[in-house]
Amino acid sequence: LSRSEARLRQALEYIETIYQNAPVGLCALDVNLRYVRINERMAAMNGNTVGWHIGRTVREAVPHLADGTEAMCRQVIATAQPALNLELEGTTEAQPGVTRTWVTHWMPLTRADGLVTGVSVVVDEVTERKLAAAELQEARNKLEQRVRERTAELEAVNAALSQSEERYRSL
Repeated sequence: LSRSEARLRQALEYIETIYQNAPVGLCALDVNLRYVRINERMAAMNGNTVGWHIGRTVREAVPHLADGTEAMCRQVIATAQPALNLELEGTTEAQPGVTRTWVTHWMPLTRADGLVTGVSVVVDEVTERKLAAAELQEARNKLEQRVRERTAELEAVNAALSQSEERYRSL
């Protein structure tokens, strides 16, 4: 190998390591919405292996999410514009029957001449964060309700004390 080939190979290995170890799900789909690339995290989210995904369509891989996912991919392919920070809810084979939430980013994959060849997808599962936020909001609402109740009780006690003081003074 020449020196530049060795550097190129090293750079590709480095990029591959980053791709496979990313803390988010990553995949690339062609214009027919078939998986051409996917990392372990995304494959695990979907409930199958990396190898199982390659060549399969979105509808085959994540049937419960396919309608929204396919529509988003077609939009990105048609417009060559990304769609970022979109929340997606649904189920996958990884946890059947469990509604999960993801924040998704959809970017067009383009050739040098601008032709869109597919879609790159980044998926961050936020199910636990969303559940924790909902629990926190519920606790906050309960606390606010208790404060309102206690405030009303204190106001009633203060009013009763004021009436008692007025009666006592009038004696």
